[in-house]
Amino acid sequence: MTRSLRVGLRVIAAAAIGCALPASLAAAQGARPPEAQEVEQLVVMIHCKVGDEETIGAGIMFGAANDRLYIVTANHVVRPRGVSATQVTVELRALPGEPVPATLLTTFDGKRDLAVLSIPGAAALHVDSATIPFDRLGDATALGRGDGVYALGYPQGQPWGVNIAPAPVATTSDSLVTFETSLVSPGHSGGALLNERWEVVGLLLNVQPPTATARSISQIVDMLREWRYPVALRRHAETNRVVVSATMTGQAWMVYVDIAERHIKEVFYRADTSVAFTSTGTMDIRDLDTGLPLPYRYFNLPFLAEDLNKGRTVYVKYSDSHGRQHGPYQVSFDGKTALVKTAKLVLAQTPHWLVFMSSPESQGDSILVGFSAILGYKNAFREIRYSVDSRVPSRHLRFVPDWPAFGGGVDKDEFMVHVSAQAKYVCVALSYIDGTDSAVECFDTVLQF
Repeated sequence: MTRSLRVGLRVIAAAAIGCALPASLAAAQGARPPEAQEVEQLVVMIHCKVGDEETIGAGIMFGAANDRLYIVTANHVVRPRGVSATQVTVELRALPGEPVPATLLTTFDGKRDLAVLSIPGAAALHVDSATIPFDRLGDATALGRGDGVYALGYPQGQPWGVNIAPAPVATTSDSLVTFETSLVSPGHSGGALLNERWEVVGLLLNVQPPTATARSISQIVDMLREWRYPVALRRHAETNRVVVSATMTGQAWMVYVDIAERHIKEVFYRADTSVAFTSTGTMDIRDLDTGLPLPYRYFNLPFLAEDLNKGRTVYVKYSDSHGRQHGPYQVSFDGKTALVKTAKLVLAQTPHWLVFMSSPESQGDSILVGFSAILGYKNAFREIRYSVDSRVPSRHLRFVPDWPAFGGGVDKDEFMVHVSAQAKYVCVALSYIDGTDSAVECFDTVLQF
């Protein structure tokens, strides 16, 4: 049979199968974004024979070495009821309709339902591993309840079948993702679970509507590396597309979002995966190029004491001017750095750190020096030192950080100190919690009250 005839027959067969598919699944086989077309190249269709029984499923290509391609799949696809398949063939996206013999390797994990295949002779198949888009690795831990996912596999014998509308995530854990769908079938097993950026976040295992389960791709990658396989799956080299920074405002963080794209329609965020995304909202000002309202690129988060020790992670996604969704991106900021940055910024713009007041009860022998402008940012300081008529601050101002984890409070702080009425100036030096120190700043004792 000639190649042209085989291609013609495949087209006819594909059309016939498409007619038999559920409407939403068949529609999904139409135009897809470039990212979807890329990730399809990582997913293979699997045919197995165990005695007289034939089974189908899918697998995810994860690496290449020594003229071999390596594929991970669900163990029950290639070892139904614990019996190893005697014959395994796969279809590559680059060679649709042309089954290629595959080797079922002895490494597997029945408990986690994982198995590995290899395809020898990649060069003879004219498959260049350098062109395989292994950079479509996603992060299952960034998924939360209600987030949309896609199941890419071999449903009802339809190669590279995928749902047209995203299915909602029901639950997540470190190792598993469960999502709600009525459009999965056993042919999906071993296929890829994709997030809304068309990145691989899991391997499909249990596909029994109305729910399906996938194992986290990160856990799978770790296991494949432990098994000494050549893992090429990696994150997309989209560095610093979204970054955040923060400053302290009262008892909360003001988090600023910087997105490496000019025209943004809307920005969303969430503090962790247990809550839904929240829009930052839009301004009354419009983008002169698109006519769309400009989104706010900042949001508030409550301060947590542990932010100073381990930083804060948030999740951000956005839609561009065409309505396309990007993200979610897992980004973080260092709480200690942000707190110190805020204190330094405010104090740099504050001309008078100290307030000098008369002290009636002292009968003119002393005056009061107020440190409230500094103590308003006391949580950024490790130490506050001051001196009177000396440029070497040696006295320690008493204060205790007031976050609950530190057990402090304003009632323990030394907001006022008495100094001699004859004092000419007071100097202050600040030591920050990040290990940096301020310059010594001196202020003349000019009474203000």
